Amino acid sequence: MLRTTTKSAASPSPLLPVRRDDCGAHEPDPPGPAGSALVADSDRFHTGFLVSVLANEGFDPVCEAGTGKEARWLAEALEPRLVVLGAVPDESVHDLVHGLANAHPDALIFVAGEPSRAEALTALAAGACGIVSKRLDPHAFAAMLQAAATGRAVLLSPELSAALSSALPPLPDPALSPRELDVLALLVRGWENAAIARELHISPSTAKGHVSHILAKLHSENRTDAALQGIRRGLVSP
Repeated sequence: MLRTTTKSAASPSPLLPVRRDDCGAHEPDPPGPAGSALVADSDRFHTGFLVSVLANEGFDPVCEAGTGKEARWLAEALEPRLVVLGAVPDESVHDLVHGLANAHPDALIFVAGEPSRAEALTALAAGACGIVSKRLDPHAFAAMLQAAATGRAVLLSPELSAALSSALPPLPDPALSPRELDVLALLVRGWENAAIARELHISPSTAKGHVSHILAKLHSENRTDAALQGIRRGLVSP
């Protein structure tokens, strides 16, 4: 069944929003402050948890699907800002990530679960932004997804960081300097140049220069990819 969650003043709790069984049945309302979101997972308990957290954090509408086919149809109708994928019965996570990433390149796609190193690398190669653990508490999960949805950070499940770094090629030569590593750690936390400058007691232009050098050395097109590369390679912690 396709379902949408929207926030309502009549809801008895911010984590128990009203549900509507009409997702995609009419012209959608304008997205909420964090944008729209899609959750696809055959685990209905975990899906309900995710939908509640996302709705509480300002994502609106939040649609859910139990199969890959439903997820693709909803993504086409919704053009979500954020997609969280668990296991679905009709296709592999890799194929679903790959299909959604190609069809919706602006969507931030996360895999929710505890995949093996091989599965995580496959999902990341297919276009996922990161892996989030299903064991996170609601506040930690919300913080991670909120940061990702605003493009400020890409975070991986801590248990996978070391395993992923060992499977990646060596860093380009020359490697990052100690100061560039400091800046990269703050990029992962979602900090902008002005905040980085204040924290490290440097000028904003110097911070901007460090960011540019990091992007060049990691062959990254943007700050988000640089953060992911730093975590993948074990340069910084998520």
